Amino acid sequence: MYRIIKRNCKLIVIDEIDISLDASAQVNLIAELRCFCQQDGVNIVFTTHSLALMKTLKDSELFYMENNNAEASLKEVPYNYIRSELFCFQGRWDKYILVEDEVLEQYLSHLINQIEMPLFFTYKIIYIGGASNVINLMKRNERANFFSSPENVISILDGDKKEECKNNKNVFFIPFDSVEKQFSKHYRQTERDGLPKITETYKGKTEKDRIKRLYEDFTHQGYQRSAVMTNTQIFDFINERKQNEVEQFKKELISFLQKNST
Repeated sequence: MYRIIKRNCKLIVIDEIDISLDASAQVNLIAELRCFCQQDGVNIVFTTHSLALMKTLKDSELFYMENNNAEASLKEVPYNYIRSELFCFQGRWDKYILVEDEVLEQYLSHLINQIEMPLFFTYKIIYIGGASNVINLMKRNERANFFSSPENVISILDGDKKEECKNNKNVFFIPFDSVEKQFSKHYRQTERDGLPKITETYKGKTEKDRIKRLYEDFTHQGYQRSAVMTNTQIFDFINERKQNEVEQFKKELISFLQKNST
């Protein structure tokens, strides 16, 4: 191959490049090919069925070719798509989002579902319980990679944790102190911002508990009564009142869940 490259070839096409190479040689091969491409201005296109080799490719380097009704198609896909499509390996996602609680998990799912463009990566949102536990788990993953490599795992916290958890590029914050606090803020305004008046079931002194119970009084079904508002209705309600901030936050989500165009 070296002699072919030195003949000033600009495009080299290789079928089943991994044949006769063991796994360790396959892993090292890609780094060598990138050096050739950069130093000699050559483009190399190859086919492979090796997961070991595909794992070393960047998202922008991996394409999936299939035959549909005698027509070949080519599309950019993440590694896990190939892993599942060709070898039926299931149970892993491309990206992981760690959050504090179930309400925040539901809120992020709602936002992502509103994204109109198709997402490149598969993802899993996992609620842990408490901001410190979320950060701790993310940092443990940075050492052990039990979810994925560090760039594929982020934490998203309530906005009221911004000061204590700042200065980490993999930690993001929703544009409210919390979903429950933002909803309570609107409800406790003089005109309640158009929200219906309800009989609150918690009269304790702890503000945190009062905010949580108010949210539950609106959304919880049972106890011989129906929910006043669904989670989705509350999410839309608070988002409409902070549209610019929410749209900016959505862009951060999209950036994490879409392939980098560069």
